[in-house]
Amino acid sequence: MLEADSFEWHGKRSALASDARRYNLLVVRGWIVLRFSYEDVMFQPDEVRRVLLGAVRLAELLREVGRHRLRAA
Repeated sequence: MLEADSFEWHGKRSALASDARRYNLLVVRGWIVLRFSYEDVMFQPDEVRRVLLGAVRLAELLREVGRHRLRAA
């Protein structure tokens, strides 16, 4: 899952709390959740790309570890 957050959307405590609960549920269900600010997406694309590539590597590693555990069981 990938989202670009904006300050306007999280201008209220309730919006931030709602997103935090949603992100936490996604993580415990096995998702890799990445959050980027609008400014990073628009003005720091190389940094966003670096993080995205790292997340892909992490997902591949987690998938491989899962396969290994299934074979060992």
